Amino acid sequence: MGLQTTTSSHHHHKSKTKHTHGSSSSLHPSSSAQKRGRSASPQPPTPQAVTPGGPAHALKLKSDQAFPPASVTGWPPCTDAGGQRVFLGLAPIEDGLHPCKVVEGFVPPVRYSWGGEEFLWDQDYYLVPFDGARMEWAPASHGVTPAGKRLVEGGRESDGRPLYHAVGTVDGVRVLGKAGEHLYGASFPYGGAEVNCDYYEVLCWR
Repeated sequence: MGLQTTTSSHHHHKSKTKHTHGSSSSLHPSSSAQKRGRSASPQPPTPQAVTPGGPAHALKLKSDQAFPPASVTGWPPCTDAGGQRVFLGLAPIEDGLHPCKVVEGFVPPVRYSWGGEEFLWDQDYYLVPFDGARMEWAPASHGVTPAGKRLVEGGRESDGRPLYHAVGTVDGVRVLGKAGEHLYGASFPYGGAEVNCDYYEVLCWR
């Protein structure tokens, strides 16, 4: 689906290490992308270990461990502009648990959007295997759950508001990110920025 930006704002406390990996240096948000919070300088959060309570179908991993084999991760939902396989993930950020993208071959592998920018996460995280026999992507918009669909358990904000796995198209690339009713849409880590979409897809149970 094409990228459309929201008019709402999604302000977090600022985050971790800024995304700088070389393979994305030539990538940029599309011209209609909206960057939130660019005027403030991000501040590092307190490092957190993965806490109990993640989805039963998620795998707890360390950022510096060898990437699991395909027999464990399942089929990647996306590939990035450089051809790397990209998986669903969850990162424990600021007392919340945020959907993110996990890129095979990157060290650390986790990238997430926060406060208008894309950041890497070098602490423990969850990898969520994509099961095409039980899961599917459903079109959604403006934070509204698709009618008749049951969303796959995702993460949460620090205040408990739910976040869900989302995928959107940015500059022709399918990018994994997060969606929520309170976001009025979805946001994606891409090209060093947090790119916001009104129209996207969310992960649902079949």
